[in-house]
Amino acid sequence: FFRRIVMSGYTALNMEAQPLVAAPANSNKFLAMGAAACVAVVGALAFLSAGNSVSLYTVTAPHAVRAVPVQAIHSRNVAGSVPYGQFVQAVQTGQVASVGVSREGVMVAATADGMEIPVSVAAPAQTGGLIAMVATAAAAIAFFARKAMSASAPAPVAMYTATAHKKGDYWKSATGKQFDGPQPIIAPSLLAADLANLASDAKRVMDAGADVLHVDVMDGHFVPNLSWGAPVIKCLRSQSDAFFDTHLMVSNPVEFIEPMKDAGVDQFTFHIEANMPEGGVEGLIQQIKDAGMKVGISVKPGTAVDTVFPYCDKGLVDLILIMTVEPGFGGQSFMADMMPKVKTLREKYPKLDIQVDGGLSPATIDQATEAGANAIVAGSASFVPEPSVPILAMRESVMKNCTGYGK
Repeated sequence: FFRRIVMSGYTALNMEAQPLVAAPANSNKFLAMGAAACVAVVGALAFLSAGNSVSLYTVTAPHAVRAVPVQAIHSRNVAGSVPYGQFVQAVQTGQVASVGVSREGVMVAATADGMEIPVSVAAPAQTGGLIAMVATAAAAIAFFARKAMSASAPAPVAMYTATAHKKGDYWKSATGKQFDGPQPIIAPSLLAADLANLASDAKRVMDAGADVLHVDVMDGHFVPNLSWGAPVIKCLRSQSDAFFDTHLMVSNPVEFIEPMKDAGVDQFTFHIEANMPEGGVEGLIQQIKDAGMKVGISVKPGTAVDTVFPYCDKGLVDLILIMTVEPGFGGQSFMADMMPKVKTLREKYPKLDIQVDGGLSPATIDQATEAGANAIVAGSASFVPEPSVPILAMRESVMKNCTGYGK
């Protein structure tokens, strides 16, 4: 059973070395019930096995919790942590002060003296809770069965549950409300941020009420400008748990799938005008989905909107981005003559996320939202001394003219 999990890319527990089990969970009530059942099973087995005790720690993380292979923990320190072998001693002596998630996305147990010990989990949180729940139950049973047959004194068992977003599932409005159709999404474009303070500027607009971060990737070929690539995005990911709505203005988007996946991108929006791999647009879409990212298609001002209809009709895309400036540079003027494209999309696909990018601000937002845009990319308008003012004004326009105010 565990061999199958490992072959599927999951990290299984090494029961000979690890007297602990871990189970990711999410907001799904059935998986939550499964987690509770696992806790009950472990508790019952602990009660029946003299000398065993159970500690339950619940960790809430705004991003996916990464599994650390057992071998990595034994071979070297992870993220400045102490050797893994000290975890058992820390638990047995009551030195585990808290459990959390490190900046690198690794679940760690913090000791009373400030050391962080990485915790290897049964399955990464983003891979689906059901397998993790089954793995947890199997690990618990295997552990107690082994301890029951062992003459050595049983070690305590720590049961961890981690609540984390599955990759790509938190494209949602910061209002916290439920919407019957598309949600109001304000996405500040990092092109307008202070690049010397990218992480702090990203945090500033998210704290001001933005819903996601819009990350523009330019290759200097598809568009004349050159922005940043996967290494910069990966560094930013270590500092931010925001949804990365990534717009790739590149000639060969297929070459960017793996780097963007590794960097922690949540949504991969490519241009319909770009070069397509074997299999065409649908082949590219499938590769993006296989990498665990949501899919968007962007349309330049000079491209007819009906070029994206076939993929919308088949339900293959999550978002259509209508460019309201020529892509490649920030600070351009809003092209109001692109609004018929937005209106056509909204009339044809009422539930679709329709994004507009270029020249959006409180002064131009109504034209876009009245046409049916629910996702607004705004760069220069967002990165101001008081970003909450334009962000709230633009969200108000989206809710008033397009999405409604939610429940």
